[in-house]
Amino acid sequence: AGAVGINLEDAGGSPERHCRKIEEARRVGERLGVDVFVNARTDTYLRNTFAPEVRVAETLARAERYRGAGASGIFVPGLVDAAEIRLIAAAVTLPLNVMARAGLPAAAEVAALGARRLPSASAGSCP
Repeated sequence: AGAVGINLEDAGGSPERHCRKIEEARRVGERLGVDVFVNARTDTYLRNTFAPEVRVAETLARAERYRGAGASGIFVPGLVDAAEIRLIAAAVTLPLNVMARAGLPAAAEVAALGARRLPSASAGSCP
C-alpha cells in the first residue's frame, strides 16, 4: 500500500542518542526513496523515570528535540491525565499518540483532547 512507518523508543535515555536514531532513520528512508513516518516514542511517563512535577516539561522538551531531528509524530505511552494530554497536544507541533491503558479517558475524549493515535500494547510491553 506504500505506507511506511517506524516507532523509535528513547526508553527514558539520552535525547541526544534518540535524535541520532531519528536522523538515521530519515537518512535511510531518503536513500531508499521512501517517505518514512518516524514516530518518536518517549518514555517520560511509562517508565516513571521522571518525577510527576517535571514530566510535562521533559516531554515537551524531548518532543521539540525529536521534531528538530525529523520525527513525524510523538508517542507518549503512560500519559493518561486529561489535562496533561490537552496541554501536550496543544504544545507539540507533531501528532500526539497515547497508549490505550487503564486510567485513560474514553477514545472520543482522548481525540477531543488532541491525541491523534491510540495504539494498544501487548501485555508484555507494559511495566
